[in-house]
Amino acid sequence: RGEILRAAVFQLAAFQIERPFAFTDPADNVFKLAGRSRYRGIEASLTGEVTRDLSLYASAQYLDAEVRRSKNAAVIGKTPENTPEWTASLYAEYRPRALPGFAVGGGAFYVASRAVNAVNSAFVDGYTTFSAMARYTFEDITPQGLTLQLNVDNLANERYWSTAGNNLLGVGLPRQVRLTARIGF
Repeated sequence: RGEILRAAVFQLAAFQIERPFAFTDPADNVFKLAGRSRYRGIEASLTGEVTRDLSLYASAQYLDAEVRRSKNAAVIGKTPENTPEWTASLYAEYRPRALPGFAVGGGAFYVASRAVNAVNSAFVDGYTTFSAMARYTFEDITPQGLTLQLNVDNLANERYWSTAGNNLLGVGLPRQVRLTARIGF
């Protein structure tokens, strides 16, 4: 019927956080509190019903993070490890009125590159993962229904580093497929 964006919530926030700075000191390989770091950024999100059948969820964050004080002068002015400058996500869910109880959805999730150590001598690449979902609710099984849902995370089986810091790298999860059943009583 030509309706666009039936209902939506937009949120915008700016922030600045100062906190202790912790890192693994390369001089003695000990993890310690050794100064202060500042995180300044903007977050935005939009959640809405585009039509009666389609919902969208979008978010993005810009983060300017910096080590402000440290006993190790080499890290002052550097980005704290494992801190991306940008993150973003977009997810949609479609619930066709012609098929009551059925829904499909999918989304993309982005994380920018991140420093692997406090002196920013190397960075891991940014990555994007994709997810998909299909759900069906059988209304007449129980008073609250039976819902079967299939989720696939990291749909393209992207190889990525999920964490980077303290001289360690965390391997991102490979494709994950889950089938769940929920019964209401």
